[in-house]
Amino acid sequence: MAKSSKMHQLLAVEADLRAAFNKILQESMVTFTKKTDHFDGHVKTHKYLAAADEGVKSRVQDEHKAIVTTVQQKLDY
Repeated sequence: MAKSSKMHQLLAVEADLRAAFNKILQESMVTFTKKTDHFDGHVKTHKYLAAADEGVKSRVQDEHKAIVTTVQQKLDY
């Protein structure tokens, strides 16, 4: 009788683990195919040089976009 109850417990856990695996797999597939911008980061700096004739002063604009995650972090998850 004890073997039967252990088998039922294992089968219940297996179904839960399989469902969790499928959920993570689908999430990863969506991330890698449709959310590729998660892996792109950049820093843009715009510098305007002073024009001698017009008296324009230098102006700097910075734009930063941080990386949401890396491929290795996603695979480790």
